[in-house]
Amino acid sequence: VTLEQARSEMTTIAKRLEMQYPEFDTGTTALVNSMQAQLVQNIRPALLMILGAVGFVLLIACTNVANLLLARATARKREIAVRTAIGASRWRVVRLVLTESVVLSIIGAALGLLLARAAVPPLLLLGATSLPANAGVGMDSTVLLFTTVLAVLCGMLFGLAPALHMAGLDLRSALNETDRGAVGSGVLKLRGVLVVSEVALAMLLLVGAGLLIRSFDRLSRVEAGFSVDHILIADLPVSPAAHPNKEERDNYFDRIIERIAALPGVRSAGAATFLPVSGAGSIIHFNIQDRPPKSPHEYVMANYRVVSRDYLKTLGIPLVNGRLMADADRENTPAVVVINATMAKTFFPNESPLGKHIQLGATPDKDTPWMEIIGVVGDVKQSLASEAPTEMYVPLRQSLKDLPVFGVSLVLRTSGDPRTLSNSLTGAVHEIDRNQPLVRLRTMEENVSSSVSQPRFRTVLLAILAGIALLIAAVGIYGVMAFSVGQRTREIGTRMALGSTPGQIFKLVIGNGLRLTLLGVLIGLAAGIGFAKLLSSFLFQVGLMEPLTIIAVSTLLIGVALIACYIPAWRATRVDPTVALRYE
Repeated sequence: VTLEQARSEMTTIAKRLEMQYPEFDTGTTALVNSMQAQLVQNIRPALLMILGAVGFVLLIACTNVANLLLARATARKREIAVRTAIGASRWRVVRLVLTESVVLSIIGAALGLLLARAAVPPLLLLGATSLPANAGVGMDSTVLLFTTVLAVLCGMLFGLAPALHMAGLDLRSALNETDRGAVGSGVLKLRGVLVVSEVALAMLLLVGAGLLIRSFDRLSRVEAGFSVDHILIADLPVSPAAHPNKEERDNYFDRIIERIAALPGVRSAGAATFLPVSGAGSIIHFNIQDRPPKSPHEYVMANYRVVSRDYLKTLGIPLVNGRLMADADRENTPAVVVINATMAKTFFPNESPLGKHIQLGATPDKDTPWMEIIGVVGDVKQSLASEAPTEMYVPLRQSLKDLPVFGVSLVLRTSGDPRTLSNSLTGAVHEIDRNQPLVRLRTMEENVSSSVSQPRFRTVLLAILAGIALLIAAVGIYGVMAFSVGQRTREIGTRMALGSTPGQIFKLVIGNGLRLTLLGVLIGLAAGIGFAKLLSSFLFQVGLMEPLTIIAVSTLLIGVALIACYIPAWRATRVDPTVALRYE
């Protein structure tokens, strides 16, 4: 069955159910996705953004190569003129230059593959929790074929301008010994355009990287709503076959929690079905006593957490009003619940929720117990990038049989380094049940860090690519200015002979490079506005064109350009007018 057929069949079934149960199933449809789409849905946009950035870096590199080939073509004018004079056709000249360009491109691609082979393992380690499971990222025949084809195409495309320039040489001027250093205005303009393009693309990537870095910095500073330090956590999955009875499971959980709480170095211990800032959880319908919904479609929902007695205290979640759960809150006592501040403000505005009763389920049910709200606690982030949701905490021993708990996450607040208690925690659990597994022992700081692994992954990758682009652009600016100084030796010598000081010559060369850079910065800034819009879904509390970021990246790029222009400018000031005027 194809994906489209499955979607069609499920839509038909949903419509039939709606007709059969109009009271409860109105406006409900089916969502069918392929497993591949489901696995990559969160990472796909980021990878496409990174792919675009890689394309920009490749374009900058190819532009730089084209610029350097143009410089080399100018230096080889006499050689090409001699080849043409003794019978070489224009096509032969073009083929020669394109062949050299493609060979250079293939050599560069081979070196890039070696670098990629060394860089892939650390990048995979960085993005371990961001990439889909069993992603199978690595170097294979498809990568090699793609790289080879791309190298050949880039070599031909960006070698075309130098090739056409050489093929169109004027033999008389090229063979003239006194004119072989001259450069046409068209070539100079083309090289200037290429440098401006490099700077603009580098500026675009720097803007994107700067915005992501700023965004990640603000995301990392978000308060989670609880104390994350000195906490060790581990997942405790329980076999339904080994512990089928709810009361026996509750006793089993209590024994484990009491045992680990007694470990040396443990200040308190608790457990919950879902941890905060983990991207996991459950949402459940509930109704408020004396506020029955008008229909089953007007239900309200909130996050639902089953927790042990000391869980809230162990995490350091502040009590706003009322009381926390006590040991007396058991299955044979009136049902209680603790809600967070957002839930209190949302459903009980301008009144105290304490003493009010809520019931799980979309509509009132006489077989489901009403839970008294005994306390209000502070909000806890379930995602650092979003606001705290409405949330309720239900005591473990009072959880419903219809919502069985077959696994919890243990939480230990320690007096020292929590990692040192990993073996003690495992040993304590195995004292109670040697066959009970513990999964993913980690600190809460590591847990929170893994929750921002995707933004960290894309930020680091784009920052690396922007750094490479900046370096390549600097090399391009240096190459153009160095070549320009070499070609203008006689002009510089003449200026100095007529009274220009070394300082004036220095400013002349720096000014030429700075003009190209500033033009590229302005064009890149304009393009960066569009790029920032594409990044908007990845940004957290950062404007599309934040002034501080724009000023910082512009200053960085201009500063690097000035450094790249410094050496050619310094060399220009060292020109001896006497030697320059005798030049050829």
